[in-house]
Amino acid sequence: MISRLELDDANDKLNSINDRLDEMYELIEHEVKAKNDVEETKEVITDNLFRAKEMNYTLQTEIEYVRENYYINESDVQNVRQFENEIQNLISVYDEILKEMSKTAVRYSEVQDNLKYIEEHVEVINDKQEKLQNHLIQLREDEAEAEENILRVQSKKEEVYRKLLASNLPSVPERFIIMKNEIDYEVREVNKKFSVRPIHVKQLKDKVAKVVLQMNKFEDEATDVLVNAVYAEKLIEYGNRYRKDNSGVDKSLNEAERLFKK
Repeated sequence: MISRLELDDANDKLNSINDRLDEMYELIEHEVKAKNDVEETKEVITDNLFRAKEMNYTLQTEIEYVRENYYINESDVQNVRQFENEIQNLISVYDEILKEMSKTAVRYSEVQDNLKYIEEHVEVINDKQEKLQNHLIQLREDEAEAEENILRVQSKKEEVYRKLLASNLPSVPERFIIMKNEIDYEVREVNKKFSVRPIHVKQLKDKVAKVVLQMNKFEDEATDVLVNAVYAEKLIEYGNRYRKDNSGVDKSLNEAERLFKK
């Protein structure tokens, strides 16, 4: 009986030792995996921090130049400076982590958590800086697009007006003269905005969009009148064959000609 109890006690101790060994193996395995992850993450963080710092320097240089030519929200300028401070803080924390890693006893699982924090934050900063950089590039592109659109409006306006002058209409209807003058005025107003620095690109785009709508209306209505004029002329020519023989047709054609020349 005593031998049986001693055997059971020995088995319990052995099981306890095995459990402890399993826990140790799991911890070692976890630390080995954490170490591998840390080594991989280190490379990513180093690259991302370098990219963040380089992009921030570019933004600070570029934004000072851009704001001379384009209106920029002051918050964007402040954000660039804030990013610089945040990047520097992350670099300092990262340097401290690397120093800790150079020591003999290192818990890589703890290092892994700290690096994860840096990795996530630098990624957020890079995303925000990239969006701001794209915004600065877009300002130039939007100005160029607005200038191209206003030149297209001027060209199209003259083309449509020449068609009205060259048509068989007795004269250009007054409403088209008014519409043309309104477009001319709006184009001059837009060109004034191009000459003012810094340019408020959003306002410029809105103004150009308004002129484009005016131009589209001018072209559509002029096209309708020109097409209808051609139809009316052909109908009058066709009716002329019968007006001598039919007083009713003659009367209707006289009215049609009056309206055509109106």
